[in-house]
Amino acid sequence: MEPSVVLIGLLAPVAYALVRFGGIGREAYLFNGGRTSLGLTLASVICGNIGIGTFVALFLFTAQSPVIGYAVAGSYAAGLVLCAALARTIHRASRETDCYGMIDYVARAHGVRHVGLIWLPVAVAFSLRIIVQLMALALIVQGALGLGPSAALALAVAVMGGYTALGGYRVATETDLVQALVILAGIVLVAGGLWRGGVMEAASGAAVFDLGPWGLPFLIAVMVFLPFSAVLAVDNWQRIATAETAGTARRAYLAAAAICAPIYLVLAHVGHLSGAGGGTSLADVLAVFRALMPLGLPILADVMVMVAVMSSIDTFVMPLMSSLGRTSLSLMRIRAVVLVFFVALGLVALAVGDALTGIIAAFNTLVVFLPAVFGALMLGDQAPRAAALSMGMGVAVTLVLSALALDVAALAGFAVSVALYGIGRRMG
Repeated sequence: MEPSVVLIGLLAPVAYALVRFGGIGREAYLFNGGRTSLGLTLASVICGNIGIGTFVALFLFTAQSPVIGYAVAGSYAAGLVLCAALARTIHRASRETDCYGMIDYVARAHGVRHVGLIWLPVAVAFSLRIIVQLMALALIVQGALGLGPSAALALAVAVMGGYTALGGYRVATETDLVQALVILAGIVLVAGGLWRGGVMEAASGAAVFDLGPWGLPFLIAVMVFLPFSAVLAVDNWQRIATAETAGTARRAYLAAAAICAPIYLVLAHVGHLSGAGGGTSLADVLAVFRALMPLGLPILADVMVMVAVMSSIDTFVMPLMSSLGRTSLSLMRIRAVVLVFFVALGLVALAVGDALTGIIAAFNTLVVFLPAVFGALMLGDQAPRAAALSMGMGVAVTLVLSALALDVAALAGFAVSVALYGIGRRMG
C-alpha cells in the first residue's frame, strides 16, 4: 500500500499539469494573470508557509532549545500578520510598476539596469530552501519505493521539475487547494497523537529556557528579523501582488495567521517532547511524526510531509522566474529554463549535508534584503548601486558567517547590508 500511496501523491500534480497544459498562457504561467481568488490565495499561503523547512526548523530548534523553537513559531505567525498589514502597500506598488515579483519590483524601483544583480542574491537564498525541500521529498521516495539516494533524488527532481515546468504558477496555486486540506488533516492527526499521549515523554535534558547550541544573539535575531523574512520571501510577495485585490490578500493572510499559529505551536511542541534524543536528521523527524499517526497508518505522516514539500517548492521556484516575463522568450523556452533550474538544484542537493544548517542559512540570508526593499517600498529610493551591493554582499557575508559563527550571522549580515545600502545611497 505504501508505494502506491506515495506514487499517487507524486504523480497527481503531474497529471493535473498535463490536463491544464494547453490552456495556460504566458501571464497565467508566470503570475496567474494577477487575479488569484481569496480561496486560492489562502490555500497558497498555508501551503507556502508550512513546508519541510517549517517542520524541520520547529522540530529541531525546539528539541535543542525550547525557547528558540517556540520563538520561531511565534515569529512565523507574526510574519503572516505583518504580510497582512503590508498587503495594501505591496499590492499597490506592484500594480503601479507592473511588477508582480519582488525581484522585478526592487530592480525597477531602484533603477537597476541589470535585473540579474537583484535576482542572483535572492535566488541563492531561496535555492537553499528548495534544496532542503528536494532532499526531504527524496527521503520519502527512497523509503517508500526502495530506491537508492541518488535515484530517489532524481525522481523527486523529475516530478517537481516536470509539473512545475508544465503548469507554472497557475497550476502551483490551483493544486494548493487540495494540498492545503491534506496538510491540515495531517496536522489534526498529529495533534490527536499528542492528545492520546504515551507516544513520547518530555525530554529531561531540554529546559524551556535553555539556548542549547545557540546563543542569545540568535534568539534576538529570530524575534526581530524572522517576522520580516515572511514579507521578504519572494513567494509571499508574489501571493500578495497577484491576489485579485489588496483586500483579498489582507484577508487571506489574516486567516492564514489564525490557522497556522496553532499549527506552528503543535509542531514546536512535538520537538519539545521528543527532546535532543529525537535526532537531528530529516529521517529522525519523519520517524517521530510517523509514531504520532493512528496505529498502523504511519504512511499518513509521509503523505502529509510529502504534500507540504511539493506545495512549497513550486511556489518558491515560480516567483524566481517572473522576470522571464520581461524577455522575448517563448512560453516553451521559459518552461525549459524552469526545468534546467530544477536540474541544477538537484545536482547541488547531491552535495548538501546538514538540513538544519541549510534552513538556518536560508533564514539568515533573507534579512539582508530588508534595506533595499524598505528603501524602495517606503522611502521611494532610486539607488541602484546601493540595492545591488547591499543584497549581493549581504548574502555573501551572511553565508560565510553561517559557516563560521552561526549565532551572529543574521545580525552581522543585516548590519553589513544596512551599512552598504547607506553608503550606496550617499554615493548616488
